Amino acid sequence: MMKTTRRALCLLLLLTLLCPWAQAAPARDLRQVDETGERLEAVIGLFGAASLLRGVDSLPPDESPSGPFAEGVLLLGLARGLLSRTDENPADDTETLSVSAAEDLLAGLFSAPVALPPAPSCPCITRSGDSLTVRYDDVEAETSGGARIFSVFREGDRLNVLADVYASLASWQTDPAEVEPDCLTWEYTAWFTLEDSAASPFGFRLVSMQAFPEWTAGSLNTWQQVEEDGFSALLPPQLREWDRSRSANGRNAEYRYGSEDGIFTLTITKAAGASAGALSVFRTEALSAHPDAQILMEPRLHYASAEYAGEYTVMFAPDNGDAVYTIRLAFPAELQYEYSFYGEIIRNSFWFAGEPMG
Repeated sequence: MMKTTRRALCLLLLLTLLCPWAQAAPARDLRQVDETGERLEAVIGLFGAASLLRGVDSLPPDESPSGPFAEGVLLLGLARGLLSRTDENPADDTETLSVSAAEDLLAGLFSAPVALPPAPSCPCITRSGDSLTVRYDDVEAETSGGARIFSVFREGDRLNVLADVYASLASWQTDPAEVEPDCLTWEYTAWFTLEDSAASPFGFRLVSMQAFPEWTAGSLNTWQQVEEDGFSALLPPQLREWDRSRSANGRNAEYRYGSEDGIFTLTITKAAGASAGALSVFRTEALSAHPDAQILMEPRLHYASAEYAGEYTVMFAPDNGDAVYTIRLAFPAELQYEYSFYGEIIRNSFWFAGEPMG
């Protein structure tokens, strides 16, 4: 199950601080996206929310979903109007349907056969023979869940989708498409593999799912604002300043931060000199050292970033500037998705010379 103590703290901070850091990016930049659309976003939001609601972190390829996962998908799909409600009063807090009808709904969403458990794992679902009764007012959930897609690539009739799963203060029944992007608690990244299916109301059904490790600093309201000579940035709460150095003329400086366990370090470097051409040089040097690096060039926004295993680096070089800033994050490669997301948040919160750079 999820770590409820950490989430409760994050939600308390959300309520008390009222999201002061709205300037930071509320979601990760899009990467490779071979295709998109409302139906794809809806089905990934449904699977992500169900995995969060029921504490399910994996579905092996072409295996039947566990009872809790299948129940979570059914519960959220019905409550959010993503699956058809057909009883006498579809607008009330109770849905009654046959087990076979429920399994037929789920059969369009999973590549493997689905069988609901004889004894439901959720108190909100009761089963009597071939009849299921779902009571939405019996669901024990404090938050709404969903997932934001940042990468989609197709392989034949299958889609591989990377998405960041989140919780919000909205009602658990709230469709994630209706949730404002600010004030979310980001929980983990998940990899979903889907296959095309005419039998699915979304056009896809789930083949497999794998959640990566839960994040340690997914609520931006736990982050710290750092203001130094000439710049400010929003940094994760586990970072502490280790040391700093400055050149004799005071024009160059370096600030070093790290987590107590030493697995996460961040360095902010100021280098005096003309900024013209600096981003192109940054790109060339990054690809020379790491040919597989993911490079993002945003000259209109005065930055370029490079990401590869265990590192995320961004350079800021405003037009006609007399200095450039470079931020480098180093972390375990197995936590790449979590910490590259942190890098993007830091990038979008970065200010110097009184101007936002991200």
